[in-house]
Amino acid sequence: MFTISLHGIRITALVGVFPEEKKVPNSFEVDAELTAAEEAPFMDYGELQKMASAVFESGLDTLEDCCKALLDRMHKKYPQATSGTVTIRKYTLPFGSPVRYAQVQLARTWS
Repeated sequence: MFTISLHGIRITALVGVFPEEKKVPNSFEVDAELTAAEEAPFMDYGELQKMASAVFESGLDTLEDCCKALLDRMHKKYPQATSGTVTIRKYTLPFGSPVRYAQVQLARTWS
C-alpha cells in the first residue's frame, strides 16, 4: 500500500458559525492523506492542495463540513483510494480563551 499525504496546507478563509468568523478571515492548516494499493494509478498530491483550497472557498460553515467535502472530492477524483483522512486545525478561536488550536479529523475507508 502506498500512502500519499500533504501536511500543513495553509489556508486563510471565512469559515465558522459565529458572525465575526464571516467577516474576518481565519488561519487554518489542513492535512490530507490517501492510501491505495501499490498497483493503483498515480495520485497527484498537488491536486489535494487545490481541492483543499476549493473546499474552503465554497462557503461552508463548519470544519466538520469542510472535512466531509474534502474527503468526498478526494475519493471522487481518486476512486482507487482505499482510505483517506483529513485533519483541519483552526488557530484563532472566537471565544478568546488561550488555546493553541482546535482540530477536527475525519477518516474513511472505502471498499
